[in-house]
Amino acid sequence: MPSLVDLGTLTEPVTIRGQKLEVQGISARSLLLLLQRFPELRMMMAGRAKDLEPDQMLNMMPQAVTVVIACGLGKPGDKEEEAAAEQLAVGEQLLLFRAIWRISFPEGLQSFMEALEALAVDVAGSGNLGQGQVPKSPGQSNGASQTDTGSSAPGPTPPDNSQPGVTSASEEKPLNA
Repeated sequence: MPSLVDLGTLTEPVTIRGQKLEVQGISARSLLLLLQRFPELRMMMAGRAKDLEPDQMLNMMPQAVTVVIACGLGKPGDKEEEAAAEQLAVGEQLLLFRAIWRISFPEGLQSFMEALEALAVDVAGSGNLGQGQVPKSPGQSNGASQTDTGSSAPGPTPPDNSQPGVTSASEEKPLNA
């Protein structure tokens, strides 16, 4: 049976100034890097672009494009690669960005966002929000009586993610583009 290793990395060649570069799609790790560095992008993906001032989006975009290019060249977080991407002409940046976008979202961003929203609904509906809860067998007790637990689910208490500028998945709205 084939494995993921057999697939290799999906790439697309892009020629810039006579040099053929192989770009790849944005991985989950690279997407996380982008969302951590650009709160405005996080808001846009949460369907909250209307909460941003136009200047915020304009100021973020050039730097975000260079970070996307570095990620698409397989060098997420590489400051030297980001600086080199910043020196490219806007048309060259666009060639790279478009190829990275096509590979990252082969069915389009709308489809990706819908799948992400469906996953969030599935996870929320399962009651397992990534807290390492293991289902117990029918005869197994969790050590607490029904009166002890109230309405809380068994397992550890979820961490407090109430950082400024960060919203929970339940507060975010899907991108409706």
